[in-house]
Amino acid sequence: MRYLITLILITCSHFNYSQKVLWASEVLEVSSEWTASRHLVLLGDDSHKAKQVLGEPNIYPGSEGSTRAWAPKKAKELDFIKVGFEEAIHIKQIAIAESLNPTAVSKVYAYDEQGNEHLINIFNPKPIPIKGRLLNVFLEETPYKVNAIKVEIDGSKVPGHNGIDAIAISDSEVPIKINVEFATGIYASVDPERLSESINSPYKDLKPLITPDANAMFFSRVQDPSNVGGHKDLEDIWYAEKDAYGEWQKAVNIGAPLNNDGPNFICSIIPNKSGYILLLGNRYKKNKMIEGLSIAYKLDSGLSSIRDVIIENPENYSPYANYFMSQNQKSILMSVQRRESFGKRDLYVSHVKENGNYGTPINLGKTINTSDEESSPFLAPDGKTLYFSSKGHLGFGGSDIFVSHRLDDSWTNWSEPENLGPLINNGDDQIFFQLEYDSKYAYYVNGTGDDADIYRIELPAMHLPEPIVTVYGKVLDKNTLVPLDKADITLSNTTNHFIEAEVYTSEDGFYSFAIPIGAVYEINAEREGYISVEHEPMDMHSIYESDSVNKDILMSPIEVGERISLDNIYFDFDNATLRPESAPQLNKVIKFLEDNKKIKIQLDGHTCSIGKDDYNQKLSEDRARAVLEYLVDNGIKDKRLSSFGFGETKPRETNEDESGREKNRRVEFVILEK
Repeated sequence: MRYLITLILITCSHFNYSQKVLWASEVLEVSSEWTASRHLVLLGDDSHKAKQVLGEPNIYPGSEGSTRAWAPKKAKELDFIKVGFEEAIHIKQIAIAESLNPTAVSKVYAYDEQGNEHLINIFNPKPIPIKGRLLNVFLEETPYKVNAIKVEIDGSKVPGHNGIDAIAISDSEVPIKINVEFATGIYASVDPERLSESINSPYKDLKPLITPDANAMFFSRVQDPSNVGGHKDLEDIWYAEKDAYGEWQKAVNIGAPLNNDGPNFICSIIPNKSGYILLLGNRYKKNKMIEGLSIAYKLDSGLSSIRDVIIENPENYSPYANYFMSQNQKSILMSVQRRESFGKRDLYVSHVKENGNYGTPINLGKTINTSDEESSPFLAPDGKTLYFSSKGHLGFGGSDIFVSHRLDDSWTNWSEPENLGPLINNGDDQIFFQLEYDSKYAYYVNGTGDDADIYRIELPAMHLPEPIVTVYGKVLDKNTLVPLDKADITLSNTTNHFIEAEVYTSEDGFYSFAIPIGAVYEINAEREGYISVEHEPMDMHSIYESDSVNKDILMSPIEVGERISLDNIYFDFDNATLRPESAPQLNKVIKFLEDNKKIKIQLDGHTCSIGKDDYNQKLSEDRARAVLEYLVDNGIKDKRLSSFGFGETKPRETNEDESGREKNRRVEFVILEK
């Protein structure tokens, strides 16, 4: 029988032919398996196990040294692996994906349905200067059906271990190729831009993080002589700002207190009411760094003091780790190696607890994690779209950037990761993917060894996260319309009551934050000397693309005689029974009275003009009294409260149409004492 052996170039195209390709489905025999470490036993570790051969290739054959390939226990030995297939077919081709020290294959055998062994080819193993390959063996169609293949390797002919990732058979002469599935939304016009020498240096530049206003960048630099500890300083934090033309100015080392002679880096930046929060790698102890996390707040006056972030059961057997805090500060994603990891570093999540600590990390599961390394997680502001780097998913070599979507609240159920494609990923490492908060650009690091630089790409080319709505506006004095600075604005989800965002207004009273669609939100404003009891939930279920919503907030000064209308108090028709949806606004009144113990108020009830005067008078009195009783039932002393009914005598709007009549049916309160 005639055989032809070729090394096929790996492409990204899909199969365009009707060939039948079967990848190995069962390990029948194996001579041995490589155990990388005798000192650490990971409960889920399947690194270098024979089962890694099953199915389509786990990684691109150009990748070097992946754990997602079978490797024998010892190098320099004669070893073999025998695999079976789901069905028996006449074959014209065998494909062997080698991912480590290729060309150790010495013999290939095929087995027919009766178990008879047929020698297909004898090779002459010798080292060649490539990281991996897809070895295609072509032959005349076998007169028998093949249901098993055995591959023998001669480890003595190549340096180190040899790895086999996958084995396939085909009934066609069309070369078997490996397909890398791309994320949707990748355009051919994408042109990654290496940032200028203002940012990049001859040293490793890592972890780009853009401030919420997109006007400044933090990143870290490895062993730059200008680091605090000189060229031996493993890592320092650097900083750059944009000029008036939007170009990056020369980066500078930010110095103390965040930098010392230890490894210093920022993991994520989270917008908050004071400006933003810096999640810092490691803990600061007497000007030294120890394993863990810290946090600092960016204030108008500078940085706050640095405090520790506590994660319960924070084991990590790797000397490296990456962390990322979600925008709502409820979760910390991390890349660490723990006892239950599947091999090298996996991605985990830790959720905040009532005491402010973060709970025991939860593994994100096998859809995300592999036996190789997953690193540099980034969770988009929608709280669902996860970008991360992996050496274990099918890609183009090194660490590639992938995107996946969280499917439920378990944090272990994810969509199949998608590769961001060859315009971003290549044979080097692509890590530390980050989005700008205004979603204009994405930043990432490209390179290996000492040559790693920061790149950016315009976001429309990317697989976009779920749409985000930017809510913005001004907080104003209700009477004078003067902007109010330093008002504390919180946004909460009405379903789970989580505070999704919190900011302070600027000097001109402005605030803004980005929120995911598909939920109902409530905004609350607090400021010394003022009260706001507005309660108008924002329903984002009907929004299907990124948008912005303007919402100004009026606050009433806390002054004797000030009248505050409770517009969202609801009663059952024609009676004084409060409906449950009145509770959120009434609870704001309760909080106001709890925070201001000396204030006394009068509750005034009003009706529209429909109905008899005496009936409306009685109804207004009863409704005002119902609100008073609600406040008393919830802890407010009745001596601070009084109620009065005005019937239809004090309309706020016309009674000639339903819109006006609806506004006239209301309850207000007046500040009597303060």
